[in-house]
Amino acid sequence: MRDDRPTSDTAPPAVWFAYSPDRKGIHPQTHLATFEGVLQADAYAGFHALCNDGTIREAACWAHARRKFHDLHEARPTPLTTFGARGLVFAATYVAMQLGRTVFFLWAVGGDVPHLRRNFPRVLVWLTVSALLWIAGGLADGAARFICWTLALLIEFSGPWALFWVPGLGRSSLADWDVDGSHMAERCGLFIIIALGESLLVTGATFAELVWTADVGAAFLSALLGSIAMWWIYFDSGAERAHHRIKHSRDPGREARMAYTYCHVLIVAGVIVGAVADEITPAHTAHADGAGVAAILGGPALYLLGVGPFKWVSNERRGPPFSHLLGLALLAALAPLGFGHTFSALALSAATSAVPVFVAAWECVVLRRPGVPAA
Repeated sequence: MRDDRPTSDTAPPAVWFAYSPDRKGIHPQTHLATFEGVLQADAYAGFHALCNDGTIREAACWAHARRKFHDLHEARPTPLTTFGARGLVFAATYVAMQLGRTVFFLWAVGGDVPHLRRNFPRVLVWLTVSALLWIAGGLADGAARFICWTLALLIEFSGPWALFWVPGLGRSSLADWDVDGSHMAERCGLFIIIALGESLLVTGATFAELVWTADVGAAFLSALLGSIAMWWIYFDSGAERAHHRIKHSRDPGREARMAYTYCHVLIVAGVIVGAVADEITPAHTAHADGAGVAAILGGPALYLLGVGPFKWVSNERRGPPFSHLLGLALLAALAPLGFGHTFSALALSAATSAVPVFVAAWECVVLRRPGVPAA
């Protein structure tokens, strides 16, 4: 149906009806195979493949497309959209957990473990300061909430780096941190597995909802190979070597702070951003906007930026693995081509997925050579 008279269009109204026995995308794609121009349609996914090669431009119906905003919220929630009026409930619950466990620990250790008795009051002060921002964000809304909660996170992540320095109480020493290295390494490894598994679930769910074309299948395969390569890069040798090092370290607190706190933030961020890219690419194989290109490039880049230093500080070596540095260089070389839209989104995704595959293959070969401690 076409009726654009409300927008002062002089074209007469028109209606064309074609019956199809189901809602498969192949039907509109067959009907409009030779059409070129602007297609005004609802947000039905069967029309997506028609707009991939650029011969058809989509003029989407906002009345239907608005549903996708809720889908985006469910897939990539933010503090601006997630909690709404329940932001205070979330903040209060989180603060109660953070402060509650610290206060309980202080009560539980009593005076039996002096170094922990010295350390945890400082931790409590830092968490109390961040708690004020969490509660303020819960009471606020929109951008103010985002700013408060971002500052609260920065305070919590800065604490270990500053050794929880507090005026009048001084700072902790790394020896004060009674860390079970084996437990921490195991838990962090499990967290990486969960993050990678969740990203694959998102990719699979996106693939299942789309019309299965060759491009969509290629995008899914690219995402799958990239995720497998990420898993291999972390677990083939790096996780085991780091586990052994922190388990037998005389200063496990130092290892825990750098290798298993700050490095793992980047690793998990890389997995999350990569999952966003893996959701975007199958639905828009021909073209991605600037944010999409940033996600496609940023996922593997953040991951290598995390895993490289993780392997560096958990091994006796002079710097990060050369394979990881080379992978970052390749991603940097792809950046101007990606943002210049030299490649399609599918081609860029395939290229960025090939980088961790290359890094994994490099390590697999080099580490198997006799006498080589790390790649």
